[in-house]
This record gives sequence, structure tokens and C-alpha cells, in this order.
Amino acid sequence: MKGYQIGTVCELLDVKPHVLRYWEQEIPILAPRKDEGGRRVYSRRDLDLLMRIKYLLQEKKFTLAGVREKLWQEYYSEDHNIKAHITALRKELLFLQHRVGEQRKKLNRFSDEL
Repeated sequence: MKGYQIGTVCELLDVKPHVLRYWEQEIPILAPRKDEGGRRVYSRRDLDLLMRIKYLLQEKKFTLAGVREKLWQEYYSEDHNIKAHITALRKELLFLQHRVGEQRKKLNRFSDEL
């Protein structure tokens, strides 16, 4: 299995193993797989997520509950937000298309009157 052992991740992030285990308990999105011996094996995605968690906690001063909510929005609401945004844009484009059509009709009537 490829991945990072907990000791390596701790060195990279400059945190203690108990901190990583606590973050795993509090932030369900973070779920490293375990090898045959039951040891955590962190993927690149897990490592990126851990760096994001550390940044939100230390730099942005989020609480763990705040980090959990922020990550939930980033990872799971994105698809919904994109779909909603596309739907809104589509409605606006259809409205504009209708308005352009009306303006063309007015221009054609105006040119016919001349």
C-alpha cells in the first residue's frame, strides 16, 4: 500500500500523533485507511486535507466545529452550488435571449415603417 505513515505526516505537519487522531474523530471527512496491521496510511488527499485543517485552525483561527462545517461546505456543497449557479445562469440567458428577440422585432417594425 502506498501512502504516508503517521510519523511521516506528523513530521510534515509538525503536530503530534494524538492531534491527528483527535482531528480524525472530530472531522469525519478525514478517514485514512488502515493497513493489514491496523496502522493508519494517509493518502495524498488525506495529507492535503490535513494541511487545510491545520491552516484553518492555526492561521484562520477556526474552531474544530468551524473547520468541520467549512470542509463540509467545500467538499459536499460544491456540486449543489455549481448546479444551482448553472440553473440561474441558464434562466438569465433564456431571459436575455427573449429580450433580444423582442428588440429585433421592434427594430424590424421600425425599419418597415421607414
